[in-house]
Amino acid sequence: HASEQDRPDVVKRRQDWLEGQPALDPKRLVFIDETWASTNMARRYGRCPRGERLKVGIPHGHWKTTT
Repeated sequence: HASEQDRPDVVKRRQDWLEGQPALDPKRLVFIDETWASTNMARRYGRCPRGERLKVGIPHGHWKTTT
């Protein structure tokens, strides 16, 4: 693990954070999901046996993004 985790100030802050968790009101928590996927994502690199051409289908046309 990172050596910073062993510093006394970091240990104290982590302990304070942990002790404060039971006091949190779950109704007030907000989670932000920043993941996404797009249909225009395609592999740019691949592998195949030496001397053979790599063939792979990739999306084309109207691209869509979903979150």
